[in-house]
Amino acid sequence: MRNPLYELAFPLLADGFVVHSLGKLIHLRGLYSLVPFYAVVLGAVIWLLSRGPGRRVWQTVLACILAAGLVAGQRAFPMTGPYAPGVRSFIMATWEPAAVEGRLLVCDPVHQGGVDGKRSGGAR
Repeated sequence: MRNPLYELAFPLLADGFVVHSLGKLIHLRGLYSLVPFYAVVLGAVIWLLSRGPGRRVWQTVLACILAAGLVAGQRAFPMTGPYAPGVRSFIMATWEPAAVEGRLLVCDPVHQGGVDGKRSGGAR
């Protein structure tokens, strides 16, 4: 995969495939569940990088903005093509838990037709 950040990670996050986090403990859903974690991480990064003689908070904030610009600039990198949706589908089919934001995933090959074309796992 040539550009996994934009071909895999961001689309999965946009579709609600978010890892378990502190935000889920307080019943936040989707991308919002990551906000508490990243707020703590951002605060720790700014605090740690702005410590020391001659360092200023504004310099650290500027460095964080430049880093975000580098991530945004990766969008200009070439994409893989038709391979990426297959990888996304595989991850969606094997995601735990099986429901995302209250929607049941229907791309499970084992229960939708199995490898031999026969339904497995009971009636649906």
